[in-house]
Amino acid sequence: VIFDKGIKKVCRHNQYFGIKEAQLKVQEHQGGILWHTQGSGKSYSMVFLAQKIRRQFMGSPTFVILTDRDELNKQISDTFEACGCLSGKARQYIPSSGAKLYEMLRGNPSFIFTLIQKFNDETAEPITPDHDIIILSDEAHRSQNGIFADNMCRLLPTASRIGFTGTPLFKYDNITERTFGTY
Repeated sequence: VIFDKGIKKVCRHNQYFGIKEAQLKVQEHQGGILWHTQGSGKSYSMVFLAQKIRRQFMGSPTFVILTDRDELNKQISDTFEACGCLSGKARQYIPSSGAKLYEMLRGNPSFIFTLIQKFNDETAEPITPDHDIIILSDEAHRSQNGIFADNMCRLLPTASRIGFTGTPLFKYDNITERTFGTY
């Protein structure tokens, strides 16, 4: 259960079981894909998953919420803010550049909302923190592979990655599954 601007929101059955499975994958330091139909609450599923992990895991993980467009980044960070997940305004969790992203990743903020394009430094030294980093990728079927994704994986070699998508994935084109893991 979460409260979005005071309005009670409860998991749908598909969200509940998907989040439960994603939590197990993260516990095992693995990745996976949560497929939703369009408009079925991917952002809320991310909030539910982050809240569940924060309640049930030891330590204080950093969640990197990854998108590929500014409007998606703003929408999802606003959702996390409206649900009371952030201490303060969402904009303080959004790095202004690739260098600022790197600086934030070297710390241990609860959340970072960023664009995949900010992983633009091919020479950045890998970060292996003493806490968990969990990457939640929105629109996982597009732009979550390629040079920026390669840079991200090189920079955060121990991070768990969960991909969220609302676009049907073709059986013969399993790049999303190869990138993130099983459904």
